[in-house]
Amino acid sequence: AERRNGWATLLALTGLTGIAAAMALLTKRSPFPGVATLLPCIGAGLVIAAGELGKSPVLRLLGNPAARFVGRISYSLYLIHWPVYVFAGLWFAGHGAWFIHESPAFRVGGPLAAVVLAAVLYRFVEQPPRRNRRLFTRTVVFTMSGLALLLVIAGAAVTIRAKGWPERYSGRMQTLLAQKESPNPIEHVRWGTCFFAWADYRIDLSSETCFPKGRRTVLLWGDSTMAHFYFGLEPLFRTIGYQTAETTVGACAPIPGDAETPAPDGCRALQRQILDLTLERRPELVILGAYWDLTPERTRELLDLVARLRANGSAVLVLGNSRRLVARGPFIVISRITGDLALPDDARLVYSQPELDAADAALKHALNERFAGDSGVMFIEPARLFFTDNLRIAGGDEPYFIDFVHFSRAGSAYYGKLLFDELMTMWTPEDKPPLPPGESAGSTPPAPP
Repeated sequence: AERRNGWATLLALTGLTGIAAAMALLTKRSPFPGVATLLPCIGAGLVIAAGELGKSPVLRLLGNPAARFVGRISYSLYLIHWPVYVFAGLWFAGHGAWFIHESPAFRVGGPLAAVVLAAVLYRFVEQPPRRNRRLFTRTVVFTMSGLALLLVIAGAAVTIRAKGWPERYSGRMQTLLAQKESPNPIEHVRWGTCFFAWADYRIDLSSETCFPKGRRTVLLWGDSTMAHFYFGLEPLFRTIGYQTAETTVGACAPIPGDAETPAPDGCRALQRQILDLTLERRPELVILGAYWDLTPERTRELLDLVARLRANGSAVLVLGNSRRLVARGPFIVISRITGDLALPDDARLVYSQPELDAADAALKHALNERFAGDSGVMFIEPARLFFTDNLRIAGGDEPYFIDFVHFSRAGSAYYGKLLFDELMTMWTPEDKPPLPPGESAGSTPPAPP
């Protein structure tokens, strides 16, 4: 028995160590699903096995009343924690506090509310069928469960078929709601034509539609945060005699090397195809933009890419990381119209992301250090140019964002003009053609639809 207790202690400690290691080491970069997810699962299995094997001080600690209480209500806690988070977010937003994850009141009150509600569910929903078998027979439980499931399915089917009954809103609100629910406005990002998913790595990007031939070309190369600039930038570059190429891949930064990346191999295959095409067609300017998620190795590969493009005769503009709104752009506009939520100024509707600020500063420093004195390598921080004094969520009722990050057609026109004007202070195009008298480059942005 003593030997079994020793093994139980060892298994329990090993299992707890595995769970703690998973909490400390797993990050958003960890592949999921993947081998790394076995760590907490195996850890939990070892703790359970230890309990079956023998007695241990570790198990006695885990068997204290508080831990057992949490264990008893764990399923109800699992069910209730997300509704608490969602409805608390709406309540806080209604009182002008959008960043509930930063609120000490929510950090304490949120988990406490979830535990209290879970205990209520456990006592009045989970337990009655277990304690009163005469009333809650197996037939009654299965019948009630089946009826409840059918009601949920029927209600969902009717709501989906009615598309949420949008007719209860005015025409103005229906237009905004349609934009709020539109995840892929393919017209202006050219989804499936020049903006692809990494899974489409066998596609041919050499078509004249996406990558027209000719030296007087500006290439937009990056992920979705680069693709949403095309609609706004293309007519502006046309005013100075340049055509705009676009090779963009969703969730796939333009780093064609072998560094470890959260994206699958298809991403690298596409980026290498784009690099070969770019070196062959030699656009005068390449604009690189993405959520970079840089490690030291990926930073080195990005710098090497910039060096190859420069050696091939292309000027290079690197855009830093974009930023994220606290809610979808159309939702914010709707909330301002209805007055349902207390909305702060535009600038406070952007998530505070100090890690991205630090990443942009590090990338700018690396570029300056590697390409000191080279005016053909430029860097622009979206956080400074777009998300401070120039930030606009909408123009009247026209949202400038289709979701938390990406521009609408009108937003592409507005933010594309800001980017173009900033670029013109940094880059001198080759043999720039004269414009008609009285016109300046990009003086008239494309009109919103």
